[in-house]
Amino acid sequence: MKKNLLLSLLCVFALGCSSGDDSSTKEESEETEFIGGVLEGGIMLRTQKEVDEFAAKGYTGITASLFLTGVLTTGNAVFDPIKDISALNTLTFIGADIRISRTELTALTGLENLTSIGGDIFVCICPTGDDACQICGSLITDFCAIRAALTNSSDTSIQIRGLFTPSVEDIIGGNCSL
Repeated sequence: MKKNLLLSLLCVFALGCSSGDDSSTKEESEETEFIGGVLEGGIMLRTQKEVDEFAAKGYTGITASLFLTGVLTTGNAVFDPIKDISALNTLTFIGADIRISRTELTALTGLENLTSIGGDIFVCICPTGDDACQICGSLITDFCAIRAALTNSSDTSIQIRGLFTPSVEDIIGGNCSL
């Protein structure tokens, strides 16, 4: 009888401890804990780490603007530049603008699941002269990932300063990459 009681207590203790609430990792996972749903408001992501942490939360939409804007350091270098947004593939809508500057993106891979954009798209729009794209770092030559969103978002315009500057009609028509 005592043996069965002890065995039962051990089972209850073992099951109780395996609930997934491991306090030794909780602090680390709080930043990237999966949330899902819709982010109320906009978000500015300035580094690759911030992109990855935001993506891990699994949001399906953003009610305001998405800013992907690198942080300039002394000498116009970008700290931890955004190079890959493929993890943002859970997003299905952006409620306002998408603004991209000072990144090392070459494609918008990760935004292919967007079905609507409520505002406009601005890529490397800077207030300075012709050399602004060297500072802004617009190397994007593939806009195909936003084709579906542009098809469904009739009022969205696109302003691009960079190596490749397709219009909304170009992107929708398939002329979306070099």
